[in-house]
Amino acid sequence: MKWIGTQTIYDHVRFNKGITIDSVSITTIQDSSESFANNDTSLMTSAAIAEKIEAYGYSTGDITGVT
Repeated sequence: MKWIGTQTIYDHVRFNKGITIDSVSITTIQDSSESFANNDTSLMTSAAIAEKIEAYGYSTGDITGVT
């Protein structure tokens, strides 16, 4: 993350004090090193989503058979 005046850069995407999507103002990008915030103003990276799913006890793997 780099600061350019009042803007913040997240992997080549610029946010000017937030972005509005479908009338919801997004103000935060949560990465996997941050605690989960249950709100309507944050987006999660794919790593943060994977960690949240795994925290519920789900795991990734291959289906080896169905009966």
